[in-house]
Amino acid sequence: MLNDSDLDAFIQLVRRVERETSPQPETHPDAVLRAEEQSDRLLHPNELSRLHRSLRIAWFAGNACESSSQTLHVIVQELSAEDRRYLPLSHCDEWLSAIRWAVPRAGPSVAESHLPRGMDREFHVGSACRRLHDRGYPVQFGAFGPRLDDEAREAIARRVDSLIERIGGTTTLQGICGLLGATGKVHDGMWLLGHRPGSPDRTTEPAIPIGWLLALALRHIHAPPSTSHPAESWKAAVELAIDFAASLDCQRYNQFDGFNLGATDFLQSLEESLVWRELFTHPQVPPVALETIRLAFSQITWPDGTDDLRRDVDNLFAESDRLIAALSVDRLTKIPTEAVRSAFPHLWRHARARRGAVNAKYFDPFGAHPRDHDQFVFFESDGDHVLVLPPALTAAAACVAIFTSVHRRAGKAKAGDIVGDTMEKAVAIACRSHAGCVDERLVYREGKTRLDIDVAVREGPQLVLFEAKSKSLTAKARTGNMMVFLFDYVNGFIVPLRQLVRHERNIKRGLTPLTQPEEDIDSARIMKVAVSPLCYGPSSDHVLASSLVRAIVQARLRSAVDNPQHAEALDSFNKELDQITKYLEHIASAEHGEFDLFRYLLDLFWLDLGQLLYALHRGRSVVDALSALRCLTFGTHDYWTEAAFADHQGLTGRYWHPVPPADSPDQRLGS
Repeated sequence: MLNDSDLDAFIQLVRRVERETSPQPETHPDAVLRAEEQSDRLLHPNELSRLHRSLRIAWFAGNACESSSQTLHVIVQELSAEDRRYLPLSHCDEWLSAIRWAVPRAGPSVAESHLPRGMDREFHVGSACRRLHDRGYPVQFGAFGPRLDDEAREAIARRVDSLIERIGGTTTLQGICGLLGATGKVHDGMWLLGHRPGSPDRTTEPAIPIGWLLALALRHIHAPPSTSHPAESWKAAVELAIDFAASLDCQRYNQFDGFNLGATDFLQSLEESLVWRELFTHPQVPPVALETIRLAFSQITWPDGTDDLRRDVDNLFAESDRLIAALSVDRLTKIPTEAVRSAFPHLWRHARARRGAVNAKYFDPFGAHPRDHDQFVFFESDGDHVLVLPPALTAAAACVAIFTSVHRRAGKAKAGDIVGDTMEKAVAIACRSHAGCVDERLVYREGKTRLDIDVAVREGPQLVLFEAKSKSLTAKARTGNMMVFLFDYVNGFIVPLRQLVRHERNIKRGLTPLTQPEEDIDSARIMKVAVSPLCYGPSSDHVLASSLVRAIVQARLRSAVDNPQHAEALDSFNKELDQITKYLEHIASAEHGEFDLFRYLLDLFWLDLGQLLYALHRGRSVVDALSALRCLTFGTHDYWTEAAFADHQGLTGRYWHPVPPADSPDQRLGS
């Protein structure tokens, strides 16, 4: 097991060897470091690669000598195979012997202007850390990468926040919208906020953390500009924000970065996806999805005593639809306050952000108070006007406001049923817009156990199964609490994954009414979709979600500290994995005891409700709706960016209807 102190330990061992004046015993690294027994204390090759990456970051930041990085590079290259385990750094004699072998074989100096392929991420992260240090913000380095302590992180956040306040929130928002429009990061009404990794022979610069800057701008939306040099303040804010985000090492700089993950990479990759979500993205719902969700609310069975709530929900949807039709995809919309009060009374009551009340305690993206602006549609900027964000952001806020109203007024139990039923009904409605047989809450039995599939679709020999969970990311998870995030991840994805895999096993055993007894179901294609209310960020990207499952499905997580809450979250996670593994034994072909998970997981999707409804709206069939991006990846870890790239390159034409022209009456997105 890798310890954060191992980076300093390795550097000290290299220095000790370099100070030696007489020959000492040396042994090939794989021979001297290989451990024959199995133990949690041993090092996996992926952990040594992680240590090497952190050491290179420290080198580029000026906090480690190049010889240490080059020496570890030689050692890592000489280790034999991924199924081996190696002695920890606490075995000093063995590591000294390996280092003595590696030091004379370490390569020559690497000039920063001629980086070897694959070192771009370390260079950009290390360079950002160096710039932060030069500005007076100390960065610490360990085996798991660079880190800012709470004081330094808060100081950076306060500085960026103060610069945005001087520029003015409205001015900043207009600049962000203009930047996205000018750089082509708007497609079919959706903001494209994904990674933009370069090709293997071309590096990519660190990205601007749009999500964070947008949140700060909304925090100061009522503040008039107070600087006589807005361009200089904007440049300073963006440069500091970029370096801060880069130092957190959550970005990808080429298409193959993080493509193959091991079990030891799981938690860190999950954490990187959460950090990216909070810094770079913003919740979006395509407006075309609102009408389907509205229909779903109208078709479910509402609990007794909720008639007034049902009428309010319908009014909120009607007002949201009218409002969004008047918005622009690439700029803010300013509306007189009295006109808003008159035309949108329900939204005004449920989704208005009062002056100075938006993100009031927020400035540090990983502080105690997460941003709260994504539940508001109208933002009071001055006494006479309100501002409204572009359609996809406003549609997401309207959904949050509506679901929040349901939770507040219906009570926990009833609200859970209403939201869950609505999600299932929305999926069924969208599926019924295509040919095929659609079943809702399909009930069957496995022995004495009663099971049901939320939505099942049959298109010829192909089946599509949907499991919807009304579980969104909690506020505590969004502040960077990884155990809470893991708990949300389990309930938002791993639980429906377990249900979907179980359903597939039972379909192939002939236990469901979806197949006939004489049917050859083993050759049938079964697609599986887990549906969440809102996006969990990059962790729900098709490629990353599959990589995470492949990395962890045959491993188990254990806590390194004695914490009952950690133990509970990990125990829940491991129990779900045990069940998934048991079901996979019957349905995923295995060779030499290994599941063929890569091929199996191509037909597994984790989408938020808006993404799914958008795909079903554009798809030529239910299967086609999912197939458009099934085997594609541009490495962006963002559904909307992936869809835009695929559209631009003509790769969706076989599966999806084309995007209507902007002036088409059928064009609901960004109309």
